[in-house]
This record gives sequence, C-alpha cells and structure tokens, in this order.
Amino acid sequence: MDCVSPILDVASHLWDCTAKRAAYLTDLQETLESLRNAIEELKNVAEDVKNKVDRAEEDREMRRTHEVDGWLHRVQVLENEVREILQKGDQEIQQKCLGTCCPKNCRSSYKIGKIASKKLGAVTELRSKGCFSDVADRLPRAAVDERPIEKTVGLDRMYAEVCRCIQDEQLGIIGLYGMGGAGKTTLMTKVNNEFFKTGNDFEVAIWVVVSRPASVGKVQEVIRNKLKIPDDIWRNRSEDEKAVEIFNVLKAKRFVMLLDDVWERLDLHKKLKKALRWSV
Repeated sequence: MDCVSPILDVASHLWDCTAKRAAYLTDLQETLESLRNAIEELKNVAEDVKNKVDRAEEDREMRRTHEVDGWLHRVQVLENEVREILQKGDQEIQQKCLGTCCPKNCRSSYKIGKIASKKLGAVTELRSKGCFSDVADRLPRAAVDERPIEKTVGLDRMYAEVCRCIQDEQLGIIGLYGMGGAGKTTLMTKVNNEFFKTGNDFEVAIWVVVSRPASVGKVQEVIRNKLKIPDDIWRNRSEDEKAVEIFNVLKAKRFVMLLDDVWERLDLHKKLKKALRWSV
C-alpha cells in the first residue's frame, strides 16, 4: 500500500493535467462564449465608471484618481487583446473538419483555448476591481488665482521695479499709492498674474480687496478661504483668535499678500503684520 499511494497521486495529477489540456480543445467554443460575455460585462462597468468620471470632471477643480485612470487604461488594453483572441477563435472554430467536431489544427486550437481561458480569468479579476468609492479627487487650489486684466500700456518699468522690490529680502511691505484710476490695481493684477506664476519661490499669493469701511473680519475670511482653514477650527472664534490661526498657517509658508483698495489703516494683528510680505 505504501508504494501504491504515491503512484495513484502521480496518476491523478497526470490525469488532471491531461484533462485540463484537453478541455482547451474540447471546450474552445464554450470558453470563447464565456470570454465574450465577460468582456461585454466589463465594458459596461467601465462605461459606468467613465460616465461618473466625466460628470466629476465637469467641475474643473476635480480630476480622476490615478487608480481609476489606470483601471480604465487596463480595461482598454484588455478589450483589444480579447477582441483579437475572439477573432482568431471564431476563425478556428469555422475551420473544423467537415461533419466533425475536430479542429483542423489541434495545436493552434489548443493554444487559442489556453490563451482564452487565461484572459477570461484576467477579465473576471479586472471587473471585480471596478468598484470605486471615489472616481475623482479635488485638485489643490492654485498658488495664484489669475485675475482678468486688459492689455497694459506704460507699466513695464513700474512692473519691473515692483518685482525687484518683492525679491529684496530686506523689504517686508511695499506700498503703491496714487489717485484713483492711476493704474495701481492694474499693476497689482499684472504682478499677480505674471510674476507669481513664473520664476519665484512663493507658495501662495493672497489677493484681498479691502475697500471702505475696512473690515478686519472680511479680510480674515478671504485669507481663510485661500488657506482652506477648516470650519471646525474657524467657527465661533474671535478676530484675535482667527488672526493667530492665520499667522500659524502662514509662518510656515513663503507667501505674498496683495491688499487692494486700501483707504485707511487696517490692523490685522501685530503677529500677522510681522508675517506680511507686502500690501497696497
């Protein structure tokens, strides 16, 4: 009995291998049909995912996740591979010997059946991975919000001077003053759009329209929105507490704050004032 048992195990293993290989030939048509149905189901799932992605990306601040993008790409590649296998398999079945179920080319049919079986497993596995809780992520806000501006004339020299001052580490505040309509806001907009998008190492530029009467609370709210300070930290805080929170966020960043339309003294907070780069 000790000798018979190993022999039976080997024989059983050989039989399983032989039966599996034979199935690649005998079950070719059934395997192809299963593969055809599976790829159609996968395509339907992919279409649903793609529709969700398209709807999410209608919001310009949303972009598909790398996981979803990679999955959709793999679906497309697998779809092309399966299409080729199905075409070859259908041709192989049509070429069976007349009046029989035997393929003309057993080797070719065996090869196609083996590949089709493996692809069926790949399609099934990829379909199981097509359930996503989120298909898109919200993009981080740009360091600089580009502002509308008309073509400028005669501001190049002043623009270059302001840029030079900003790059001077010894200067913490830069003031632009003049009568209404002199071009202060236009110059600031040009600096915002051009300088802070290229060739500088500032992490964020914050634009605030102060107007009058000046309101510290409104200015703080604009800064908070740009810095994305959470509601639970911001809500029910005093102006002084909000100033400290803004300061704690900004002290770890290289930033610039552009204050437009300032008519009177605006005391944001002594701590915060020390961190300001420049104002208008």
